[in-house]
Amino acid sequence: MISNRKIFLALALCGSLLTNCRPSQNNSNITNAKPAVAANNAWPEIKKENRPWTRWWWMGSAVDEKNINRLLGEYARVGLGGVEIAPIYGAMGHDSRYIEFLSPQWMQMLDFTVKKAGDLGMGVDMTQGTGWPFGGPQVKPAYAASKLIIQKYSLKGGQSLAENISVNDAKQQELGPILQAVMAYGDKGEILNITDKVSAAGKLNWLPKTGNWQI
Repeated sequence: MISNRKIFLALALCGSLLTNCRPSQNNSNITNAKPAVAANNAWPEIKKENRPWTRWWWMGSAVDEKNINRLLGEYARVGLGGVEIAPIYGAMGHDSRYIEFLSPQWMQMLDFTVKKAGDLGMGVDMTQGTGWPFGGPQVKPAYAASKLIIQKYSLKGGQSLAENISVNDAKQQELGPILQAVMAYGDKGEILNITDKVSAAGKLNWLPKTGNWQI
């Protein structure tokens, strides 16, 4: 058997031969030049739109230039790209510091915020209101926030719908809901638009001949 000493000497000799190998200076296929980095592999410029933003609650809009300046500086240092101002109800006990929404003083605070954020390379966005859906007697139903109410009825062939099609929720009835569509779905895959079969009073004047239907 070959001794461990002979194996070690053989490996050492191989290592010595490899470290003394040098490429021929006349070999035109070998170059020491570093490969050029393609221009399109360069990392793009990071803009404020690429950074995370945060929602900035203005509680009662009890803000001032000193603290706006301080906070925007902190936000910029941690890498935020901008803020979204959300003016909303105030904190109890700080009523004296509230600033009326859209008042001249409030607009002054907003103007200061936008300019300061711009100096820091940040953006400013704002919710279009006071943090909640618009409401009040001045907002008419045609422009108010709405929802779709879906009700289901069952009919068999040869039967007519006994009840009128109207909103069951009494609270929603007070708002004068408007019928959008009445669709009939048969158990054999039939789909019919029967909106024009409903009278102004909500009576469905439609009678399926056969099958089971969901209205």
